[in-house]
Amino acid sequence: IKQVYFPVGPGYHQLSILTNSGLIYKLRERIDVIRFSEENKIIRALKRNNQFSDQGFIELYNLTTIGYGGTKPQNISVLNNRNGGKTHLLQSLPPSLEKRTIRFPKSNFFAESIRYWDCQDIFQALHKIFKTDYNNIKIREGRDYRLQDMMNRIIARMWAVRSIEDSQYHAKSSQLKGYQKIWLLHEHVPQREDGELWLDQLCKEISIWAIKGYQNILGKQAIKLGEDERLEIYEIIDQNRGALK
Repeated sequence: IKQVYFPVGPGYHQLSILTNSGLIYKLRERIDVIRFSEENKIIRALKRNNQFSDQGFIELYNLTTIGYGGTKPQNISVLNNRNGGKTHLLQSLPPSLEKRTIRFPKSNFFAESIRYWDCQDIFQALHKIFKTDYNNIKIREGRDYRLQDMMNRIIARMWAVRSIEDSQYHAKSSQLKGYQKIWLLHEHVPQREDGELWLDQLCKEISIWAIKGYQNILGKQAIKLGEDERLEIYEIIDQNRGALK
């Protein structure tokens, strides 16, 4: 029971604040339904047996039960007596703050918002393809599939960055290149929709980033890729022009 020291004149009165017993009774009823209802028991049994159910259920953890009245139940209300003089304390904790994983880039999306390691598995898969001694349609399809997977991740990160523009973009301190501002900022939507020059710059940047990422992840094992390979990568990137807008 909370103790409140209420100032009165030069001193104070000590008050004990009691929770409304009717409210406690109704909440106790709801908790009992969640924990002990026949419907929830059936659904829990299905879960234990790995059987499908189109209905879910709620679990309440870390409940603490306290008792009222002690040896003199006449000292508590009728409603509290109906609960056996016992009630539950629900866990009450401050919200847990998640570490922010998406930040609006200050100078370069491809250095701050997406890293080479975010596509590590893709670059490793491409390396196996690059090492093959023959070239056929299945090899090329495998390469293009991996490059499209890379584009899907870049586009997903693009939308995540755009979603936090309002709260994290600061025009005065931003050092973003012009084409990346058009790409990421809402205020440039008309220019983004109508222009193509910025998109040409972006696609070229992605193709260069892909080659550098492959070389960075594979290190000394990486196969040297030249301008011809970059242009082949660019063709896959270019197919995503609409999605990049």
